[in-house]
Amino acid sequence: MLIVAALIAATIAALPRSSAGAQESGLLDDSTYVFALDGTQVSWQGDWEFEPSSSGQFEGYETASLVTSLAGLLIGEIQSGTPLDLDAFLAVVLDTVAADSDEFVTVDRSATDIVSYSLDAAVIDGIPAGLFTYVQPNLQTENIIFTSLLSERSTFADNIADAQANVTVGGSVALEGIDGQILQNLLPSIPEGDGSRDTDDSDDPDSQSVDGDEEADDENRPRFEPDVDEDAAEDNDDRGSEIDDDLGELGLVDEGLYESPQYGNEIEWSGGWELNEDFLSSDEDDEVDNVGLVINDGEAVVLISFLEAGDATPADYAAFWESDEFV
Repeated sequence: MLIVAALIAATIAALPRSSAGAQESGLLDDSTYVFALDGTQVSWQGDWEFEPSSSGQFEGYETASLVTSLAGLLIGEIQSGTPLDLDAFLAVVLDTVAADSDEFVTVDRSATDIVSYSLDAAVIDGIPAGLFTYVQPNLQTENIIFTSLLSERSTFADNIADAQANVTVGGSVALEGIDGQILQNLLPSIPEGDGSRDTDDSDDPDSQSVDGDEEADDENRPRFEPDVDEDAAEDNDDRGSEIDDDLGELGLVDEGLYESPQYGNEIEWSGGWELNEDFLSSDEDDEVDNVGLVINDGEAVVLISFLEAGDATPADYAAFWESDEFV
């Protein structure tokens, strides 16, 4: 049985803490748990069972762990007022799990002020697994919520769907809005010895930062090329030269290579990624170039835009895109 809850609970124990809530709560029956910190109710049915050894009320944080034979779902809260950087906390969680894994590869990770998440592939006790974790603040209670699902790799999508169908948190569907099949399709196959994460230098900040050393990122990023001919993928040396003139005017230089017509920036891709011509454009009036890539028949999409920023910074754009006005 795969259980990630104990690993994350051990991680939280090392964080700065304030006193826990005093109200009565905890496991009410065999399908209900209530958080003491804010009264949030977790309910479950089906094959999910409560795992008491990695659940409960602690000083400054609380966890509820549910398990099936092939998956573990951990839901936790950290008390408001606890100083915590979401992405830094997520990094500690991932390092903790990686240290207990035979192999560990970060597939996709992102961080903003309001949510940090990571999709990871691992081999644990010889079993290929997928791990999806996200951390976010509860805007009503100001507590910090973290949710993590660890599952056997081949049933990753099924276990996410099972959690969505049978587990609720505060009256809402657990893992709501998460497409498990897309995540499972992104999980690479990592035979033992092909993608281990080095945990010996865990004290080195450069080895833990997703936004830091690009070379370290490349080592941990899986290559989505399991079905691509090696000769065709290697350095893209054999790219075709027959490019449609209309696509060329919009920036397509060659198969797997794009250059912004207005700004000259290049985008290069390989493996299973493909150009989506519907997303390829160059608007000289608005001074915007766009290019879009898809993988797995459109199950994942990357959209990239080039425009004149003027005095605006990336943080300015991020703040605007997160604002109520933009939404």
